[in-house]
Amino acid sequence: IGDSHTHYSLNPEYIPHTFNYASDSSTYIENYYEVKDIFDRGIKVDTVVLQISSHGFSSMVIENGGTVARNSWRYHKIVPLTDLKILTGYSYPEIIIFSYFPFIQSGKDFFVNKIEMNEQILGWQKGLADFSKIDMDEKARRTVEGHFLNKTVPERKVFNYYIKLLQLLKSNQIKVIFVKYPLSKYYSNYAL
Repeated sequence: IGDSHTHYSLNPEYIPHTFNYASDSSTYIENYYEVKDIFDRGIKVDTVVLQISSHGFSSMVIENGGTVARNSWRYHKIVPLTDLKILTGYSYPEIIIFSYFPFIQSGKDFFVNKIEMNEQILGWQKGLADFSKIDMDEKARRTVEGHFLNKTVPERKVFNYYIKLLQLLKSNQIKVIFVKYPLSKYYSNYAL
């Protein structure tokens, strides 16, 4: 469970009996509802690998409703309507419209846009980007500013969902392996 770091780094092909349930820009809020959905479906889970990161607790991750709001077409199936209203700030009619007609919310043709698909193996995505062509200094600067400049860390709502997630895992007697991804030298240069 986690964001793009986990999504692209943990390949279940090398770890027997696993599935990578991470997704890009995922927050501890989404992680809570995703794990709850797994349990509600009766899927047997023994251990969860949980990403922990400082940027994951930033108030930036919930600005404008966060990933839940941008992907209400996905989350309306697992997040109760009353919670969606609180998390996104949308009215009930907006939630219904955005959930079933995502192209209205995104402002673009959701169905016609060409999506570059990556190879997927049990939820893990093989990245297609050529990172050698990215200005890592600039990317790190933008990331640090986006997550930490004039932001609240830890953001209370995100932190509370992180605690709820841990309580949910504990109440279901699930072992948790915490993974903290190292910060690159580029990121550290701007974060310190």
